[in-house]
Amino acid sequence: MRILLALISVFWIFQAHAYCFYNGTELDQDAQIEAAPTPLDLATGDSYETKSMNFSSDRKLSFTCIPSSKTPNQITLSASQDNNEYYLIENGVHKLYVRVWLEPENPAFLNFPADSASHPSTELDSFKYRLNYSVQRNFSGKTYRTAELNGNIRLDSYLLVKPVACNTDNDCKSPFLDNANHQYKYYINIRPTFTPTTCTFNDQEIDIPSIRYQDLDKSDYLYPTSDQPKLQCNSTLGVATSNISYHFEAISSPIGSILQNELGTEPGSAGEVGFLLMNHGQNITAYPSQKFNLARFGEALQNISSVQLDLKARYASYGNKVYSGRVQSKVKVVVDYD
Repeated sequence: MRILLALISVFWIFQAHAYCFYNGTELDQDAQIEAAPTPLDLATGDSYETKSMNFSSDRKLSFTCIPSSKTPNQITLSASQDNNEYYLIENGVHKLYVRVWLEPENPAFLNFPADSASHPSTELDSFKYRLNYSVQRNFSGKTYRTAELNGNIRLDSYLLVKPVACNTDNDCKSPFLDNANHQYKYYINIRPTFTPTTCTFNDQEIDIPSIRYQDLDKSDYLYPTSDQPKLQCNSTLGVATSNISYHFEAISSPIGSILQNELGTEPGSAGEVGFLLMNHGQNITAYPSQKFNLARFGEALQNISSVQLDLKARYASYGNKVYSGRVQSKVKVVVDYD
């Protein structure tokens, strides 16, 4: 009878000890591991990086799994709560908002042999996780913080690597046996980059319909007979990374708002007749302070898109030397980012 009771007692104890626990001090059992920075090229807008864990460190963390089967000899991977972070990434006047969140890749657990041996934490490198990111449009929420382009960001969220808790009521309460507080916190670092949204204006010409000499003083604003000029915008992100506008600057010396005739009084020139310009219903002053909006920061903007001007021109005299002939003036279109 005594032998039988002893066998039953030993068997029951082994069943109660079926689980994994982290070795070392409390500091080792609740260790923080920091991953090397992951470069994130945000040009794709919405994407993810699948990464393997890397527990290589000088701390030599380890764990042990006790034989038997009442509690699985498993270590699990999960993401911390509130796992959504928003950052403002700045590159001079250019900036964007990005959302970042973490997900464990399946399977989110690892089984280990119940051999009572000490296993190095590098055996947990088989865990994989997904680092998700999404460029935000028209974002108006709360950001975690601001970072410079290609600057290091340590996410507040982390991945939790934790053994399945011992599930008995009485035998896991000693400091040696209780693994309820055993966990590794795996922190992620990112280095985000992006290509700023830019718009350009190449040399273009427009032709204005001719008018009669006697109609000069009563002429109206006229649309060109040629195609309207266009700005070309490039946005690999599909979103404006700044406020984008443009203004006009006179190349032909202006008199007031009138652009002078570059042909002067040479043969074939109309003499002292130039142009007044209008764009989108506004009289053009050719001052940098008069800006025409292209896109606001955070707005959706298609890559390789054309933005058409809405120019009209009116003939205007600025002197007495007026003849039948040609008028030629130049104006510069300057793109502003702020």
